[in-house]
Parts: sequence; C-alpha cells; structure tokens
Amino acid sequence: MMDSRALELEAPGAGQNVTGTAAPDLGEGQNVKGTVGVLGWFGFAIINFAAWGIIAMSSSIAWQAGFVVTSVYTVFLICTAVFLRRVGPSYVSFENLLWVLACWFVFVLGIFLALNVVGPRRDDDEMSLVPDEPDTVSDVVDNDLQRLLPVGSSHELVSWAADTTWRTVKLPTYAEFLDHVYFTGMSKGFLDLVSRESMLLRTDGSTTTYVQPKLANARTFVNFDSKLYFLAQEASSSTRHGLWSIDSDGASDSPPRAQYVGGPWTSGLVVYSETQLTELEGKLFFKAEYDCPAGWTRAIFCFDKDLHNLTNLRVPRCPEVIREGIAPGKAGVVTNSMEKPYEQYWGGIFFACLPMMLLAAVVMWKFRMHGMFANLYIGLALVVSLLYLLAAPDDNDHRPFFKWFFSLYSLAAYLALSYYCMTMIHIPQFVEKMKGWIVSIAGITFFVMTHIDFEVPGTLESRSWFFYALAIILQMFVSIAVQRILPLICACIGTYLVAWKFSREIVRLIFGDRLGEVETAALLALLAFQGIGITVAASIYTSRREHWDKVARETLLEWLTGFRSRRRRPLVQTETPREIG
Repeated sequence: MMDSRALELEAPGAGQNVTGTAAPDLGEGQNVKGTVGVLGWFGFAIINFAAWGIIAMSSSIAWQAGFVVTSVYTVFLICTAVFLRRVGPSYVSFENLLWVLACWFVFVLGIFLALNVVGPRRDDDEMSLVPDEPDTVSDVVDNDLQRLLPVGSSHELVSWAADTTWRTVKLPTYAEFLDHVYFTGMSKGFLDLVSRESMLLRTDGSTTTYVQPKLANARTFVNFDSKLYFLAQEASSSTRHGLWSIDSDGASDSPPRAQYVGGPWTSGLVVYSETQLTELEGKLFFKAEYDCPAGWTRAIFCFDKDLHNLTNLRVPRCPEVIREGIAPGKAGVVTNSMEKPYEQYWGGIFFACLPMMLLAAVVMWKFRMHGMFANLYIGLALVVSLLYLLAAPDDNDHRPFFKWFFSLYSLAAYLALSYYCMTMIHIPQFVEKMKGWIVSIAGITFFVMTHIDFEVPGTLESRSWFFYALAIILQMFVSIAVQRILPLICACIGTYLVAWKFSREIVRLIFGDRLGEVETAALLALLAFQGIGITVAASIYTSRREHWDKVARETLLEWLTGFRSRRRRPLVQTETPREIG
C-alpha cells in the first residue's frame, strides 16, 4: 500500500525532518542523521540575505566592486561545500543548497561581464553628437500623424490627423441607433457585473440594459454602413480591445450583442489609447499609441471598406530616431541608444547561462547533488529566452511567446517525470530526491501559467474554464504518478475556483446577474454542497487509495504509451524507504 510518505514534498524547505536534522542521500541509499537544525538553516538564510545586500550596495558604487564581492562570496560557497563533503554525510542537504547557490552566483558573475564588458551600456551623455552641437539636444520620435497619410488625402482626413485636442479624443461617448441610445455609464445595479468603472449600456428611455459581452470604456461611436461602430475593451479579457460593432440583429437580441471586429492586438502589436474613431473616404480610421525602442510612438490604423484588413499607416512600425531641428537622413541622425543589445544577449548566454549549467552538470555528475536540476532547468529556459530575443524583431509583442513557452516547458517536465515514474519499477534514490525539485519548480510554474493562459478567475469564457478544469485533472494525475503532494495542493486550489465559478453561473442562471443578499446566500449554499461532495469523494479515495492509485496510474500509462494490456504493473518502489522524522 502506498504510504502517505510517498507524497512527501522534497524541495528546499519541504521534505526535511521537522526535528531539525537533515536526511539527504549520497547515492548509496542511506539516510544519515545530521546536525543541521532549523536554527542552522535560519542562520544561513540571514547570511545569504546580507550577502545579496552587500553585493547590491557595492554594485551601486561601481560594478567592479560588485564583481569582486560576488567572486569572493562564490569562492566561499564552493569552498564551504567541498569542506562539508569532507566532514561527512551529515551535511549533504546543506551541501546541496550551497552548490545550488554557488551555481547561481556564477550566473551573476557572468551577468556582470555581459552587461559591463561584452556589451557595455551607453549612457545618454556618451552618445556621439554632431560637432558644435549643444549637449542639450535630445532624441525624439516624429509623432506628426499628418506625415503618415497617403499623398492626396482629403482635407477632412488631414485635419483629423492633426487634431490633438485632449477633450475630443473620446467623443462622442453616446450614439443613437435603431431607436435606442447607447452610452458609457454605470449604476449600482451593474456594479457586480464588471470590475471597471463604466460599461456600455443601452436605453430606450424607460429601460436600461447592458450590452453583451460586457464592454468597458466604450467611446467614439460612428454610424457607418447600417451598423454602429465604436472602440471598447471586453471587460473579461486583456487582449480583445479595439473596434466593435452592433448590427440590426445584435440590437434585436436581449440583451443586445456586440461583435468584435478587430484591432492591432490581433496582429501581435501591443497598443494603448485607441482613440478618435472616424469614418472618412469610405473607411474607418482611429489613432493608437504603442512603445518602440525609440520611445513612445503614435500611429494611424485604417480598416479597409470590407473591414477585413487592418493597416498600420506607419511603415515601419517603429520610427527612426532624429534630432530636433535636423531633417531625417541628414547629418545628426544617430543610432538609437535603446537598440537591441546583441552583445549583452550573447554575453548572457556564453558568460552567464552556459557556465552555470556546466558547473551544475559537473557537480550533479560527480557529487550526485539533486538540487542542480534547478540550475539546469532554469538555465535552459534562460538560454531559449535570450535566443528568441536575439531572433525576434524589436517591435514584436514578446508576451505570447513567453506565455506559451513557459506553459509548454513546465508541462513537458511534468509529463516526462510522470512517464518516468510510471514506467520504472525501481527509481534510483538520487532521482527520487530530485523529484522534489522538479515538482516544485515545474509544478509552481505550470500552476501560475494556467491562470495566465486561461485568464482565470477573471474570464467569463466557458472554453477557458473548461481547459482550466482539464489542467486541474492533469495535476491530480501527476500527483499520483510522481507521489508528491504539491501538484495535488495546486489542483485543490483550482478546484475551489471551479466550484466558485460553477456556483456563480448557477446563481446567474436562476437570479440573473445581480448579486444581492439572497443571491449570495444561494451561491454559498451551492458552494457548501460542492464542498460536501468533494469531501465524500476524498473519503472514498482515501479508504481505497491503493486501488484508485493503481487504476489512475495504469490508465494514464496506457494513454501515454498506447499500451492496452490488462497486465497490472506493480507500484513504484524506491531503493530504500525514506525515514520520517
């Protein structure tokens, strides 16, 4: 029968004997009582906190001083780890952590070199100036929107591009459409629907309702081609903002329904302050702002007549940096001081990431230190991230890549560990101890990324909640497969969020969107019933844990391998049972 000890979390601060002794392993499968107590770990934490502070303060004086202090502390960590190994096996957990920190400080030393030697930063006063030009000349972005318009644009379009009056950028904030008035506002009855200060509402003079999906900050309404167009942001999404429309079919629904037309976000460009929607020359134009390496940039966006394609009139997306009073292409054009730091990125790879990973690999192979997984795992992620930044265009939105990379990276670690644990009859003690580090780092990363990917708990999309529930089930299976409790804890937190969402939707279906005293009581009652069901299910599982774990592990194994044999596999056993303090 699988003992609860098999779900013990082995990571820094967890999985150690609470009596204050460390019970690590050198690979021989023996647990040795040590003398590193709670006060010892606490003292070591104070030392590291002070060391980081000294390094930070010395670096603020001069990077050379920070480099020297970091070098001294790194040598101290390595020497201490080697000394403790010669003392005996009593301090293996302490030694393991010392090597982890030593590898990270090797990384910090490489960062010092990458930023200050390989690719030194240039301060503003170090930029080359045109001879006889005053030092007060600054770099600016040409944000004159009139220059973005095609030759031959109408006088109305040129005047609109030149308009920078702050009071008109969001006007009008209401519109008449099919015998109704659409406007941006808020009332006490709608406060529970969104967390924003306003939402798009519609009234016929006697009844006021909201527009679905719930839209915030609706502005600059335009009647065009028998539809009502406006700029807004969906209250439950961070990316669906831009141009929205309401046609006669949507206006006849109850509540009325708007459709998302599109925006710069759909093309991977992160923009802010979309304003001044207008219809000119048979097309829809609006202004927006976004960040470029050269600085804050303004642009004009145009939808074609069919509203299928959105065009940024600024080509290229990010402008050339020019000096005030000097025409583009003439003397005085300078290289942007915020251009992509290729030397620093390559220096980060070859002077920081790779040396750290090399040292971690050597220590793991020679001394059997399971904590080196943290340095190898995170180091590889940093290498991939830097290579992506080197290859990606400067004006790309990097967030989608990092979101999916870290999600898939942590998921791959989860699945690989689960597959290994289920297919191995005997897991080496070294790998058994490394499981705690893998589950802690990859598990917490995966848990956080599921909330970022699916925008839980803020999203109202049922599809996002469905995939979030699948992620919860996956974490439960992983907990059974790897025999660690951290994935189960994360799954429990997610289960609570799903139970709350289910209760809220049932209450919304019965009572509507309002959440008063009666509705809140009903919501809590539904939540309590779900809690009872979860408790009963947990009791049934606990009473026959061996059986259910077997079923779950073999089901998952067959799904991963395509193996359909009915032969039962024995539960994974470690080489030596671990002691519990």
